[in-house]
Amino acid sequence: MTPAGQLCKASLQIKDAFAALRAAKLALYEASEKAISAKAALDKKRSELLATDGAITGPNKEAREAKVDQLCWLEMAALEVAEAEKRKAAHESDQAALVVSEIQWLIRNDEATAALVRERIL
Repeated sequence: MTPAGQLCKASLQIKDAFAALRAAKLALYEASEKAISAKAALDKKRSELLATDGAITGPNKEAREAKVDQLCWLEMAALEVAEAEKRKAAHESDQAALVVSEIQWLIRNDEATAALVRERIL
């Protein structure tokens, strides 16, 4: 492949890698927002339950907290799912960033090698 062809190929690779990184970062942002919303929903439900007189009864604090957890199981499950999605999106974002870094390194390496070759030839 000619040097111009290699440069074009590298240009397309870095463009694609940055597009994938942008998409992964957007997915991470959206997953983070879902996790924040799920946490807010759980906190709201817990607050509502604790504020309602007589809704939560028990002989001690631990028993009352257990009762709140039982009544918030749906919100807790939604939070767990949202946090798992956020962790997955973070991993995918990290992987996309590594691809960008690798391509950038390869390009820098090719440029340095080409400079060394030019110096020896000239």
